[in-house]
Amino acid sequence: MDEGRIERVARALGGATSRRGAMAGVLVAMTTVMATPDLNARRGGGPGGGGKNRCGRAKAKCKDDRECCTGVCRPGSTGGQGRCACLAGGKSCTVTKNCCNGFVCREGRCQKRSGGGGGDLGVGTGQACTTGEACANPAATCTTALIGCEGTRCRLPIGQPCQEGKDCESGSCAGGVCATCSCPACKTACTPTVCPTCPYQKIQDAIDAASDGAVIDIAPGTYSEDLSIDGKSLTLRGCTAGGPVILKNRFYQSRTLSINGDETGPIDIDLIDVTIKGYYALGPNDTYGGGVSIASGSLDLCGATSVDDNLASQYGGGIFAVNMSNDPTSAGAVVSMYDTSSVKNNSCGSYGGGVYLDKGSVLWMWGSSTITGNTTDYGAGVYIEQDGIVTMRDASSISGNAANDEAGGASIYTSAPFNVVSTLTMTDCAVIADNEAPKAGGVTIDGKLLMSGDSSIRDNKATAGDGGGIRVEAVDASYTAEVTITGNATVTGNSATGSGGGLFIFSLQGGLYTYSVGSAITGNTPDQCGGDASC
Repeated sequence: MDEGRIERVARALGGATSRRGAMAGVLVAMTTVMATPDLNARRGGGPGGGGKNRCGRAKAKCKDDRECCTGVCRPGSTGGQGRCACLAGGKSCTVTKNCCNGFVCREGRCQKRSGGGGGDLGVGTGQACTTGEACANPAATCTTALIGCEGTRCRLPIGQPCQEGKDCESGSCAGGVCATCSCPACKTACTPTVCPTCPYQKIQDAIDAASDGAVIDIAPGTYSEDLSIDGKSLTLRGCTAGGPVILKNRFYQSRTLSINGDETGPIDIDLIDVTIKGYYALGPNDTYGGGVSIASGSLDLCGATSVDDNLASQYGGGIFAVNMSNDPTSAGAVVSMYDTSSVKNNSCGSYGGGVYLDKGSVLWMWGSSTITGNTTDYGAGVYIEQDGIVTMRDASSISGNAANDEAGGASIYTSAPFNVVSTLTMTDCAVIADNEAPKAGGVTIDGKLLMSGDSSIRDNKATAGDGGGIRVEAVDASYTAEVTITGNATVTGNSATGSGGGLFIFSLQGGLYTYSVGSAITGNTPDQCGGDASC
């Protein structure tokens, strides 16, 4: 060994500075390492090991678990050497290699992989099962999901520990527990501060008096106010034990709630167990956001919050989200839907019957949240205009919406100038289903569609054109429209009167596109793919 290198090693180990002292220190360190039992065990050293990097396979002799490639070391009947053996479904485990093929170690037990075989002692939480089949977690039951993945799955009731939303029968996996409400304020008692005999009789008075970060608890009843939140983060929570809490606008050409973070910086607004319900349409002087308008802030819909039955003359019948900053690289508004929250039965004249996103705004959908029953001309459920991102997880859904022209479920457009390509991501058990439009019954993509997990686009209808499930419109050569489907994701049961029952692609003016769908597109009519797509 080079003497200079010896000296550097010794100093790194805290040894002497002389070369002789350094050599002695290195020799001591090397002797210590060679004598380490753990290292010998990993290398197969010691008696009978031969010094090679080997481990014992099933039924091989062993002394402890480290000597087994898979499984565990089960002791011999007379206390002698054990044998390597895997653990069957339902057995306690620490890592997946303890379990037999087709199983993973989850929640401290060997559980059946999704779609995997083998074993007889239980199906993993969130995984497909048949009625009456045992679940590996005794707290779970094999039940039909309310929304999301088709068929029956092992699901956990409210209050049980979970790892992700699709593990729960309903609601969300909040803080590692199946819950009906995910916002922080859900964990505290609801004591009204707004009611006829409370300190505040009007919600807006409570908002004006509240400090940043305050929780405003509202007694059951209907409140006719045009609410505005400017420059501070707040929670509006309905105390619904005695009945619903309904917030509605007062006048023609007004909306129920305006959230303004464009001048003062981003603000965070939580709505818990309230209903935003409009009774009047916005007129020609105020064309967007029939129920809620949010500029450069974040809005969380938690618990059973609903944005229901609102109207706008042009954009965003239920929710309008936009980045009002003059800086095109700044973040837009963020709307997050949790638990069983919904945007339903809203309407507008042109774009985004349920939700309209513009200039870098984002929509997250978690738990069993849903966008349903909305109508407009384009993008009845959701419409993205520029740099928008929609992410659907757990058992969230966009379903039962109807467009007069295109995209019953969602329109995903990328408009120049853009910082990112607008993207719709679906994973876990997210679903876009039972929507319809003359063309693009499910979704129109001029951006990216990324599907994985057990997500699905199913049973959508293009009633007078192409693209029953997915219609890709590649209209720009400066970016590439993309459809990528992996995992167990499916596009099935969709129909079109034209072609491309499952997927239809057309390129205009040199527009670029790519698609990778494997065998995910099946059972659509009149064909699986059309236009420039073949599958």
